Amino acid sequence: MNNNKYNLGPVHWSRSALIVAAVAATLQGCEKLETKPKDPTVPSPDFVLSGLQYASEISLQRDQGRVMRSIISGNSRAGLGDLLDKSGNGGYAKINTPKYKFDDAGFMNASGSRYGGISAAGDLFFLTDVAAISTTFYAGVKVDETATAENPDGDIVYQKPDLTQNDYLCIEQTYFPSGADNKLTVQIHKATLNADGNGVLQRIGGTGVGAGSESRAITYSFDDEAILNWSDPPLDEAFDEVVQNAGYTLDCPVDNNGDPVYDPCRWSVRTLGGASPDGRVFHFSRVAWKEQVPVNPPEDDSPGNAEVGGWRPVASSAICLRTATNMANNVLQGEYWLGVVIEDQDIPQATFSRLTLDGAGAGVDSQIRASSGIATRDLSVSYNVESNGELSYSGRMGIVSGDGELLVFDASDPANGKIGFGVAMKNQKPAGQEE
Repeated sequence: MNNNKYNLGPVHWSRSALIVAAVAATLQGCEKLETKPKDPTVPSPDFVLSGLQYASEISLQRDQGRVMRSIISGNSRAGLGDLLDKSGNGGYAKINTPKYKFDDAGFMNASGSRYGGISAAGDLFFLTDVAAISTTFYAGVKVDETATAENPDGDIVYQKPDLTQNDYLCIEQTYFPSGADNKLTVQIHKATLNADGNGVLQRIGGTGVGAGSESRAITYSFDDEAILNWSDPPLDEAFDEVVQNAGYTLDCPVDNNGDPVYDPCRWSVRTLGGASPDGRVFHFSRVAWKEQVPVNPPEDDSPGNAEVGGWRPVASSAICLRTATNMANNVLQGEYWLGVVIEDQDIPQATFSRLTLDGAGAGVDSQIRASSGIATRDLSVSYNVESNGELSYSGRMGIVSGDGELLVFDASDPANGKIGFGVAMKNQKPAGQEE
């Protein structure tokens, strides 16, 4: 366990506080990250609570993904770190106070081109960047610093979500290796996860050619800081081959005797993410990692030396929602904020919309923002919700959370050369931000 104190205190979710972390994270970009957390700043009256989040992100413009960790200290400052720093515990960087606002309509606007929505509990949010053609999905982590008989010093205890209460439906958008090219795909799986860390993925739909069988075994675990580690061997192997053959630079020195300093010394593929505290949602991204394990470990027993910083040359990101029962069309009713990222004839595009659903299977997608050169439009949509949360959205497959607050769907139109996905969150304007 990492014994650094983040001074989070007992967490009671604050949407305004979590939004600051989301906005700060998107402002970081590819700046060099530091490997030590910053001291907490003094809470301001407007942001009196703290929070920790893990995030998964995919950019169609860069054909790359990343996994991140964000900490806010109770005001409008946050630390953002790549989850794969030299010790595997996450790096941190100071970020200046970001500018953000809520539009009068209620959606989030960060740094000009990033728009999104947030859950009622404040533990989930997303931002779609219509300039970078990316979507970032964040899930909060619940921690407890209270001293107990098992934890007399009051060290931070990260609560690990339970992912075994029911099956999940997952949407993953991925650039699959295909010959010399990378092909964008969207796949939908049912995931059944067991308490022993094993599970099964059953493919039930999607767009594009994928890797792996229709049904395959996976493993998962949460480390001491509640970071989700996910292993899907067919995909890991497919991406590993691409990474090994991509020609990425890697320093593999030898000592004075000609023996390797690191073993192994190679590019690897890791899949990391997070989950909501109640386990209703989890997410992950598959990223490349410089795996350099010292032959003679230093005193701190550091397991490796991963390159620190921003985007990584593997693009794969998934969002999984726990299934429910007795669901129907009326679970989707009201106003949602919708981010869509697609490739249209291999050209990346993104839109952000107000999605209005009538609870009876019909709605309107009113686009508010779009990538440069794309005219916003109003589109009629249709939908049907199965009892377990499977969604048909204008003829494409998707998934709905049990409370109807979050939906994710395949936004592809393969007949017209469009492949992508959409994420929508019900309009939940935080208290105190009405004006």
